[in-house]
Amino acid sequence: MKKRFVAVLLTALFSVLLLTGCGGDFFMTDAEFTRMINRELADSGNSIQLTYDSSLGAKAKTVFNVYIATNDVEAALKAAGLDDNHYYMIAADYPFESYAKSATYISSQVLYYLVNGQVGKRIGYALLTYKNGATRIVALVAT
Repeated sequence: MKKRFVAVLLTALFSVLLLTGCGGDFFMTDAEFTRMINRELADSGNSIQLTYDSSLGAKAKTVFNVYIATNDVEAALKAAGLDDNHYYMIAADYPFESYAKSATYISSQVLYYLVNGQVGKRIGYALLTYKNGATRIVALVAT
C-alpha cells in the first residue's frame, strides 16, 4: 500500500512537467463534486456512495506536503494521522479538462480499490497548485 501512496505522490510531482494551463467548466463545491462521483459510481452499477468529509482534504494536503519535504511516505502518513490500511489517495488533473472527467477518473479508481477489497466510505479533496500555476486534485478516501 505504501507503494501506491508513493506512486500517487510521484505522479503528482512529475505531472507538473506535463501540465499546461487548463480551463474549467465552472466553480463546483466539494459536496457537488462528490455527488458527481457518486453518480458515476451508480451509473457503473455499483451501490457504493461516498460521503464528503472536509477533514480528509486537510489530511491529503498534509500527506502531500510532508512527503514533498521529507520524501518519506511513512512520515507523511504519520503526520496526517493515517495508515495505509484504511486510506488511499487518488490524484487527478484538476479540472482535468472538466469536472466530469475528473469525477469519472476518481470513480474508476474507487472501483479499482473495491475489486481489491477496499470499500470507500468517505472522501475529501485537496487542490494542489504548483509554482507554475498548474493544479492537481488529490482525493483521500477512507475505507
